[in-house]
Amino acid sequence: MTPSNNKPVLIIGCSDGKGSYAAPAFDLYQGAMFKLINANMANVHDHFEVLILSALHGLIHSSQIIEPYDQRMAKRTNAAEISQFVKDHKNSSYKLLEQYATNDRNLHIVLSNDYLAALDEMFEAPRFKKLIKAFNSSYISRKHSGIGVLRGRLKKILKTVESKSEPTLFRSGLANEDEFIGYSHANACLGASLAYVSDIKKVNLFDYMVQSMQDGKRAFLDNGVITELGRGKFVSPASVFERYTNIVRHLKPSVAKRLSIVIPDNPFDTAASVTILRENRKAIKWLASRCDVILPVHLAPDIAKHAHDLMKELNYISGIRLGVPCKDAIKTDTGSIPVRLSLTDIETLFEQKNPKGKPLFSAVHYLALSEVSRGNIYQERKLLANIHAMDFACDACRSAAVMGNEKESNRSGAVMLRQVKEEFTHDNTIKSPEFESHKLDQEYEEPVAFTSAADAIEENVTVFVQHWNSTMGAAWALDIDGMDEEAAKEYCTEILCSFPRIIEDQLLEGLKQNYWQQFSHKHHEPTSFDKRTETFSRLFTDGQRKAVQTSLPI
Repeated sequence: MTPSNNKPVLIIGCSDGKGSYAAPAFDLYQGAMFKLINANMANVHDHFEVLILSALHGLIHSSQIIEPYDQRMAKRTNAAEISQFVKDHKNSSYKLLEQYATNDRNLHIVLSNDYLAALDEMFEAPRFKKLIKAFNSSYISRKHSGIGVLRGRLKKILKTVESKSEPTLFRSGLANEDEFIGYSHANACLGASLAYVSDIKKVNLFDYMVQSMQDGKRAFLDNGVITELGRGKFVSPASVFERYTNIVRHLKPSVAKRLSIVIPDNPFDTAASVTILRENRKAIKWLASRCDVILPVHLAPDIAKHAHDLMKELNYISGIRLGVPCKDAIKTDTGSIPVRLSLTDIETLFEQKNPKGKPLFSAVHYLALSEVSRGNIYQERKLLANIHAMDFACDACRSAAVMGNEKESNRSGAVMLRQVKEEFTHDNTIKSPEFESHKLDQEYEEPVAFTSAADAIEENVTVFVQHWNSTMGAAWALDIDGMDEEAAKEYCTEILCSFPRIIEDQLLEGLKQNYWQQFSHKHHEPTSFDKRTETFSRLFTDGQRKAVQTSLPI
């Protein structure tokens, strides 16, 4: 294990067990959590900045030398003592934590409930809230049922230094050919919905997903139920499973394994979700043996019980991926209803066991989440999945988010569209017959290039010289350093007009390259399809551009 220069921060509590003489804090404390760390890591300080919440000293660095003492943390039920502790130590704690609050570090907090109550009250202050957001991500162990769970979570955190898995990012919501081709060129994992694309809807677009899976990429296909409801159409779960079954049946087994599908459910009715599983158990089991099946688990009064109720209907089969809603809310006729699971709820689901003592879920899919979701939503969920060693994926529709008005928007897609248009128009222009056939004879009759150069001198002589020197080479480079503007203009105009005729061809070619726009016509501009395809390809590339066979509509 190689020590990190931007080590994550780990906050743990002090312990009753202590050495008998002054020592660095981490060495002085001899409690269970400190023994666990030493048993699992040769030198924790190589990999974490360890901070300790002390009942006497407040938040201190593990290297701070302190004397043995005998003082317990205030009970969380004693509000007055907790508040006094926060008042006594908040300033020094802030100054210490501020040193490590950077966007390339994660923060891990593993404290017993009394210590956590003190830290939570401290973190309620606006400056602390802002400070916590300065970290890349933060994890706080909550609702642990005892020291055993707390120790288990700490051990998982220590193991994250050995391996950090990266998620599969599905670019979902694709419904147009320019999106499918662009994302395919970018070697991205494609995602669509049965509401728009399937084996019977826009089959040519579905073929791009099949191509991608055949090339080794994963693909995501949502059930489209919510979309169809928004259109006023009811789609029965049975018909969804029929579509999924037909799709998977026609894929080679090795290809089908790369397909992720979402079980339809009712986000607002836990009993209805259970019924859907009961009525379609056979189809779900068949699909789960052949592809990646995602089971959404929505908010419930007791989310652990709800998860078990769902999995019990499937006889606790293995290979089901937990689906975690990450969208803030779903809009209904009566308003917006919150659906996002909290980090505490997610961790509760991660820690559930089936009747055989095995993890209820060994993989997770974060629904409606991407690496650029607002706030630290993505980073926090990624960190939590890493801590629990969960294979994880996420999907989000990015097309609409990056695009905007091509002429005015500053969104990344709109900026890229303008850049692509400029590049494509340039390439098409300089390869065009109009451009290539414009020689000295035509220039004498209609001096397009020379007139453009003369205008450029008058408009901005410095820019003219930069363009000239970039195309004419060192032998004919212009130098206007030290000249005032009028002298520079006169000098450049003289050079332009008295250029040796023997190499006038070279001059013309250089001027044509500089002022290629004067030779451009409307038919040199790329189509909207070409611009969008290239934009998606560039924005979402993984560094490897992939060739894609065009699929024709049927």
